[in-house]
Formats: sequence, C-alpha cells, structure tokens
Amino acid sequence: DVPFTDYTYNGFINSIPLGLDLKGGVSAVYEASLPEDDNSGDLNSAIKATVSRLQSLLESKGYKEPSVAKQAKNKIRIEVAENVENDEFFELIGKPANLKFTKENNPDAEAVMTGKHIENATVGYQNNAYGVVLTFTEEGTRLFADLTEKISGNNGTIYIYIDGEQISGMQANGAITSGSTFISGDNMNDPDSANEFAMKILSGAFNTQLKLVENNNVSALFGKNSLLLCSLAICAVVLILMLVLYILYGEMGLVANFSTLMWGILYLFFLQSVPLVQLTISGFAGLMIAVVVLFSAHMFMFENIKSEYSLGKKIPMSFKSGGKKSLPIIADTHVAVIIASVVLYLAGSAGAKSFSIVLVIGVLLSLFFSMVVTRWLLKNYLPLNSTNAKKLRLKREANVNEL
Repeated sequence: DVPFTDYTYNGFINSIPLGLDLKGGVSAVYEASLPEDDNSGDLNSAIKATVSRLQSLLESKGYKEPSVAKQAKNKIRIEVAENVENDEFFELIGKPANLKFTKENNPDAEAVMTGKHIENATVGYQNNAYGVVLTFTEEGTRLFADLTEKISGNNGTIYIYIDGEQISGMQANGAITSGSTFISGDNMNDPDSANEFAMKILSGAFNTQLKLVENNNVSALFGKNSLLLCSLAICAVVLILMLVLYILYGEMGLVANFSTLMWGILYLFFLQSVPLVQLTISGFAGLMIAVVVLFSAHMFMFENIKSEYSLGKKIPMSFKSGGKKSLPIIADTHVAVIIASVVLYLAGSAGAKSFSIVLVIGVLLSLFFSMVVTRWLLKNYLPLNSTNAKKLRLKREANVNEL
C-alpha cells in the first residue's frame, strides 16, 4: 500500500515465487507401509523409491522445489510453498489409484501388471488424440513385452483399469520391447484430463501405501519479516557499492551505477518470469553474489581504464583500450560462475537449486551489462567529458607525457 493514498502498488516484483522459508506453505506427513502383494519386507528401500517418485510427481504437477524426505522409520514429510490446504492432489497421494492391466474385459479379472511396474506417466499426443505415455520399470518392460507378444498371436486385447474403471483397451501386432506405450480413452480428450490421468497413474505407482496422518500450514521459517529484511540487506549492499564506485571512479562510477539500476530492474523481471525460479533465503545469497560479480566487473574495467590513462593515453583512447582489455577476464569470470552454478543445480538439493538458478540469471545479465551496456554508456558519455580527468578520478604517473 502506498502511504497516505488509497493506491496499492502491484508490480511484477510481487509475482516472484517465494520459497517455504520466506512465504510459508503446507507440510504434510504420510505413514508408509508395504503393499499387500509385496513380500520383500524391505520397507526402507520402498520408502526411498517412493520419496524419489513423490519428488518427481510434485515437480511435474507444477510445485516448485518441493521438499520430500523420510521421517522416522515409516513416515514421509512433504513441504511445499503453496496454499494447498484443500488441494485434492494431496488426497490423491494418500489414496493412490488401483492401476492394473488384465487380459479380460472385467475389472475383477486377475492383474498381469500393476502400478508398481510403472516408472513414469506423462501427457502425450498421438494419432490426433491426447493420452498418457507410460514408461515401465525394468521388470515392467519385460512383462509388457511378454504380454504384447502373447496377445499379438491370438488377436487378444490388454485392458487397463484405474479404480475399476476401464480407461483403455489396446492390441499389439508384436512384442513391444521399447519400455513404453501410449494409452488413450474417452476421458482423456484434452491436455488437462490427460494430465489428470497421468498424475493418477503415478500416484498408483508408489512402492508403498501412503496414509495422510498430518497436514498443517507452515509459517515462514525465518519469520514474516524475513523477505523485507533480506530485501533491505540487498539494497544496503547495492547502495554501499554504488557509493564506493563513485568515490573511486567519479563520473565513471555514476555511469556504472545507472547501468546497475537497469540491470536490477531487468533482473527482477526475469526472476518473476522464468518458470524455474523460486526465491528462498539461499536464493537471496545467489542474488547477493550476482550483485558482487557485476560490481567486480565494473571495477576491473575501470582499473584498466585508469591504467591506460596513467600511461599517457587520452580519455577516449583509455576508455576504448581499457574496456577491450577487460573483456577476456570478465568473460572468463562470468562463464566460470555460470558453469559452477549449473553443476550445483544438477547435483544439489532444492535449496541449492534455488541458489544456482537465481545466480545464473543474475550473472548472465551481468555479463551482458558489463561487456555491452556499460561500455556503450561510457562511449556515449565521452561527448560530455573527454578532457576533464579529475571528474573521472584519473591520474598519470610522474613524468608521463600525453600521447
């Protein structure tokens, strides 16, 4: 709310997705047990597999950086930074679908394959129809190949049921050994309904039976003012660095500060528009490092300009040669940070992913602004001052004549 007015500012900054530690969300705990047809007795391994599938399921559903972890001996805790208190999807996790493949057109017929043989289920589009692409586990691939080979010899049909409702019937001209297949039906006539069936199939493919035992709203882990405090800290650092640039480099610093303001606005815009972004406390750390990388690039460029001027070159030539000499080091530094961030994203936890995504966006923009925008602004600054070195904090060494 804007003070002393009835106006409420709703800029794109308000659209930046926030993580559980800044926004709060929902925490759900499920009790896990082995299915009735599982005689292995290895609940620990089954829970680990279920945690992995739950993580993939939540991410495919659109929840950003969900936290899924084993708790105690037989429980799984899920935390998402979304208001999902009444979300049917969480009920779906606790009540997985009964998925089975049969050779008879009867929902009570013996299952030749079940949900445990499904590795993944995604929306697909084939033969002008939406449906679900099923990817099988290693055992499922073998069973499905044997099953399709048998029915192809006697013109048989495989029937697929979810909770007793037939969703598809399929025939085969030979053994399907690719490890995947496409199913469709009257209830999957658009992407949304196909996605609903895919989610339902995945919920029936867990290695454990899940029972919801706790579902609570979670407040921001670092307090309701954590977002404001982090934002103020970033702003304070930026202002201090801007002041340092002006003190050390005069009007060159002012040019860099103007470039930084444009960088910041564009940075915030991309943070709310890139789908993978979810800002957390660790994400703020990535934002802080991106700020430091940008200011470091400016300072390195300006030091090269000062060095060129100290050797006797005029201001325009110092700008040109100093900026050009800075490019390789600036590029190498930024690329190294980007590569490290990508590796961290691929191998890290949810918090590390938030950090790396925010950092990569900021560093990519920093690379563009430091190598292109700031240099362009300096070039256009020259008509305003191409002789007064004092305003730019430029000095020559003793006994050095102007070239």
